[in-house]
Amino acid sequence: GLPSAAAPAAPPPIPPRCPLKPHRPPAPTPRPTRSGKMNKERLMKMAGAVRTGGKGTVRRKKKAVHKTATTDDKRLQSTLKRVGVNTIPAIEEVNIFKDDLVIQFLNPKVQASIAANTWVVSGTPQTKKLQDVLPSIINQL
Repeated sequence: GLPSAAAPAAPPPIPPRCPLKPHRPPAPTPRPTRSGKMNKERLMKMAGAVRTGGKGTVRRKKKAVHKTATTDDKRLQSTLKRVGVNTIPAIEEVNIFKDDLVIQFLNPKVQASIAANTWVVSGTPQTKKLQDVLPSIINQL
């Protein structure tokens, strides 16, 4: 007789699951509301409440508030230190004249660098009319 054809080869065995990547169960489906289906209006209202910038922005509950005043103050102090300012003690009052107004600082912190022609007056200012402050200024002269 004729030589018989070779039997077809068996398919290769299926490799076992990779031990390094464990099997993850499917993601849970969203729970329906009490009526049995998702309330689309309520979902849209909730989604709109958490978005701060409009369509295409990240959803977050509230906008982050940046504290710039303290960082500006620290940056100013480091720059003044580089310039080489010295604190001038025992200054009771500083008056800055501007038009008919006087910007008055009582017990300010005064720093100066005469080499850099830089003066820094820091404290709480009060804006007053020149007529109100003039008598006390004349007494000091």
